[in-house]
Amino acid sequence: MLINLSEILSNQAKTEHHECEICMEDFEFNGMHYPFADKSQVVLDLTSAGKKKVRAVGHFDATLLLPCDRCLEDVKWEFPISFNKVLDFSEDEEDDNEENLTEMSFMEGSELDTDVLVYDELVMAMPMKVLCKPDCKGLCPVCGANHNTTKCECDTKVPDPRMAAIRDIFNKSKEV
Repeated sequence: MLINLSEILSNQAKTEHHECEICMEDFEFNGMHYPFADKSQVVLDLTSAGKKKVRAVGHFDATLLLPCDRCLEDVKWEFPISFNKVLDFSEDEEDDNEENLTEMSFMEGSELDTDVLVYDELVMAMPMKVLCKPDCKGLCPVCGANHNTTKCECDTKVPDPRMAAIRDIFNKSKEV
């Protein structure tokens, strides 16, 4: 949803309250699509913060279905997001530091795109590792069975690579 900020930018004492829906059907990150299990409205308070600046204070809750990094089962991961940003709409060329470049992604002219703002906040909140439970046993490397639900009889013993030469000698003598 686009929110027009021209009135806030032109009036020093102006504050606006907005509640808007998250319009994204799913969340795309690193080439993967994660569906929303639940999402709340974005509650946003916009206040003039000086010359061509707007303070955006808000929050939203989202729950994504993320795959467990060990067993690939879907996990409902909750994201309670709160933010407090100062958006700078001035067009100073000297002020192009990294923070301003990231802010420009959700600002178009004098409009604020709340979906891009939500996307940026979710990217920053993504966990490094997702586990369905702390003691997740993962998948069998041989047959692919989920060790949390199934016990397989696969031999997962890793042989000592230093003994490979001796093992080859014994295997050759068995062939003769």
